[in-house]
Amino acid sequence: MFASPLAGIYPAGSELPSVRLLAEQYDTSHMTVRRAVDSMIQSDELIGRVGRGIFVA
Repeated sequence: MFASPLAGIYPAGSELPSVRLLAEQYDTSHMTVRRAVDSMIQSDELIGRVGRGIFVA
């Protein structure tokens, strides 16, 4: 999951699926995905918009 947005699966500006859907897709817990997403938001790789979703920067 960690490299997916950077690997071109989700192009810049695209919205990521929900954390729960990503957890199912990558067969991991939603907390693991949440931590990865939070880390990527902190490093400006993703943009989190409250009530709108998570987008690739």
